Amino acid sequence: MKKSIVLTISLFSLLPFVIYGQSTYSWEDGGTILGYYGNLSDPQNVGITNGVNPYDGSAMLSVSEAPLSGTPQAFVAWVTDLSAGDEVTACFYGYDDTPGSSPSLRIWGSWSANDDIDSYQGSADGNTDYTDGSGWSQVCHTFSTSQENWGSGEALVVQARLYSGSEDPTVYYIDLISVNAPETAMVNFPGAGAGGANAGDDQFVSPGDLVTLDGSASQGDIVLYLWQQTSGTSVSLSGAETSIATFTAPEEGGALTFDLTVYYDSGEFDTDDVSVNVVSAMTIAEARSAGVGIGTTIEGVVISPNLQSGNSEYTIQDETAGLVVFGPGFDMGVNYGDLVRVSGVTDEYNGKFELIVSSVDDVENFGPGAIPDVQVITVAQLSSNGEEYESELIMIEGVTVVSGEWPAEGDFANLIIVDDGATTATMRIDDDTDIDGSPEPVWPANVTGVGSQYDYDPPYDEFYQLIPRFVSDFQATDGNQIPHADAGEDQAVDQGVIVTLDGSNSSDADGTIVGYIWEQVEGTQVDLSDYEEPVVTFTAPNENATLLFKLTVYDNLGAVGIDYVSVVVIS
Repeated sequence: MKKSIVLTISLFSLLPFVIYGQSTYSWEDGGTILGYYGNLSDPQNVGITNGVNPYDGSAMLSVSEAPLSGTPQAFVAWVTDLSAGDEVTACFYGYDDTPGSSPSLRIWGSWSANDDIDSYQGSADGNTDYTDGSGWSQVCHTFSTSQENWGSGEALVVQARLYSGSEDPTVYYIDLISVNAPETAMVNFPGAGAGGANAGDDQFVSPGDLVTLDGSASQGDIVLYLWQQTSGTSVSLSGAETSIATFTAPEEGGALTFDLTVYYDSGEFDTDDVSVNVVSAMTIAEARSAGVGIGTTIEGVVISPNLQSGNSEYTIQDETAGLVVFGPGFDMGVNYGDLVRVSGVTDEYNGKFELIVSSVDDVENFGPGAIPDVQVITVAQLSSNGEEYESELIMIEGVTVVSGEWPAEGDFANLIIVDDGATTATMRIDDDTDIDGSPEPVWPANVTGVGSQYDYDPPYDEFYQLIPRFVSDFQATDGNQIPHADAGEDQAVDQGVIVTLDGSNSSDADGTIVGYIWEQVEGTQVDLSDYEEPVVTFTAPNENATLLFKLTVYDNLGAVGIDYVSVVVIS
């Protein structure tokens, strides 16, 4: 969805608070938000609400989430006209009365084009701290254009991210934004304005589907809605002068574009557009052959963990090929080994072929599938014919690292590897895996992973990589096999019950397991009965939550195996 204001005044005329350098904003003028991503709903400018007083002055922002899915984002400030080396410190106050658990908020950012707040250009990262649950608390972060993925001329979108802890609708309150930017940068805050047209998210549909265009999230005192098709195979719209219009998707594939114009009682009007991509299912090989910019639906098995925090970046593979699926700013809700069907638009990032997914609604998860067989190749094959193995499961035997340092926890590394003493390739240890900070394997080792690429320059036929996914992807060649960690089956339990985590089925084919370590990595914190026994227990918290635990096992020769188990606590 691309936002376009069609008024006799510019976009910035709707933003009365446009300031250079340091500034604050606290919703006293009746404004709400500059934009949003995900399932954000009902942004309102309110006073005292549900017993909550504004932190500053007499007004604050309230937002909600419906339906509950992903991580909605409210755009609360926009810093344009940035230059290389600039730093921007932004803060806001969020109301949170649930200490140590959701619902909560945190501050995050993304890059956009300097003239289009809705044009996502990559994550600007943010503060991993949440509002503290004490009532009003401030969250801050310093953003920098020195970040690797900032591009010249890009602007900063300051986001308030919402984190829900239950299926019940939650209202969030935000107040008093402060932004400290260079004097040459322009800081844009929400203003009252006339409102805003909202044509909804872009969609992917199949031929013959009944398609709904929903403009009901548009803001302001609207007296008339008008839907008009602007491109693509002509369709017949029903309800073209109402907030919700429908049509039947044509048999011919391709993108259809529609404008929604809303007219206000003030005489002003505002326009937003939405794309509907009519796609047919393809194999992954067919999608790769079709090239970039093609809307399609593919199906495959997830063969990697998420390799980009704050976004979704998974690799999936079918019987014909593999590719990366990328979802900017949201969690797709899939796991390693799941069979998924995904709709999106093909793209290429530094030579790596991707499918860009705009919403979690474009991802269908069928549960566990069959992991594809691993292809055994050589370093020479990866270097000379890497496109053949890109985004597929591969193994290289007898790998030795000849350059680079094994990464500490939280760091990534690009290591130069050989298997024949001559030809080299890059093995990337990603800091979004469980590998960084683990003991360095004894070389040579057999290494399993995903074929990848990072090539800046056309024709994008060099710099192929091997990306291991788990500690267990490294298998010693000195006769000692890596032990098999088994943390047990995922569980769903009631609140307050005693939960047992059982790792006793872990095994070592050529030795003995001499150590166990349990670690909680996600969810409401609980106290384990022990951390170094094969079987441990804890009491489930008295709230709905998803808890994730990591089991690490060690064999008698120092090799390490890792497994995870999740516990969903329900009422």
